[in-house]
Amino acid sequence: MASRKTFIKEIQEEKEKALSAFIDMKGSEASEDNSQEGSGNSPRMKERRTERLNLLVGPSAKADLHKIAHMKRTSANNLINHMIDKYIEDNQAVIEKYDAIFGEDEEV
Repeated sequence: MASRKTFIKEIQEEKEKALSAFIDMKGSEASEDNSQEGSGNSPRMKERRTERLNLLVGPSAKADLHKIAHMKRTSANNLINHMIDKYIEDNQAVIEKYDAIFGEDEEV
């Protein structure tokens, strides 16, 4: 039977391997994110002030969102903000159509 020291050493080695793999994965995601940031001319990228938005989601969706955020080493709030920014970016044509019909200054 393995000694306690051997067992602890094996656990630490596995932890270091997993952390190293995660850092490698996170580093590649960061370089992708940085390349996307420079391409957007969105005024939202420069906003410093935030506003509150309350959402209702199912318990399992909330739990899964927090799991994803934890694994990506970010907050659920940051994850949601990133998803919203991406969705808005993908739907610029709809926003432009809205602005043409109702005017840019009109708030919903």
